[in-house]
Amino acid sequence: MKKQSFLDFVCEVMLHSPSGKRKYGRQRGVVKAEGDDVLQFLDVNSQYYQDEAAFLLKQCKGKFVPLFLNNVQRLL
Repeated sequence: MKKQSFLDFVCEVMLHSPSGKRKYGRQRGVVKAEGDDVLQFLDVNSQYYQDEAAFLLKQCKGKFVPLFLNNVQRLL
């Protein structure tokens, strides 16, 4: 299993979401969506929010995300 940050994982996954395909579909060599684009894709005020959130949930189901206390403390 590849070790990466959760945000990198989300950006990689959202590249393949419906909005990610619309934005990046014709670009070659792109391996992950930009963070700002992912925020727009998952904006609750977006007309595509339901589809994007469902896509992300489907991709995350069954994934193990280790939670390390020291990482959480750094965020606080």
